[in-house]
Amino acid sequence: MKSLPTVKSSYAPQSMHQVFLNNLFTIIEENIDASLNVEFLANSMAVSKSTLNRKLSMLTGASASELIKRHKLKRAIKLLSSGKNVSETAYLSGFETPSYFIQCFKEAYKITPKEYSKNYSYELL
Repeated sequence: MKSLPTVKSSYAPQSMHQVFLNNLFTIIEENIDASLNVEFLANSMAVSKSTLNRKLSMLTGASASELIKRHKLKRAIKLLSSGKNVSETAYLSGFETPSYFIQCFKEAYKITPKEYSKNYSYELL
């Protein structure tokens, strides 16, 4: 008896974890402003804050607040690279104050946003 030929499909279903993360990052992107917080994110994902943090820690090694901050900083890099000044970038990236933005940026990238704007455009992407 002949065996059936193997059918290769270009369709690769996403895992439940990948779907969860895609939804999470979509919600972050669509709601990125100073009021975006872990509680809002948890409610949007229909889970408790502790469940959200536990799941994100398992999947990414980071907490929800850390992922929000990382996403804001990635947006800040794009804005600085496009010529926005530090204050504009801080607010457009979802930080409440420019001083907190500068602190977070320096912790993440080891330089200030102003130094990045002057010297390192496109190198940290």
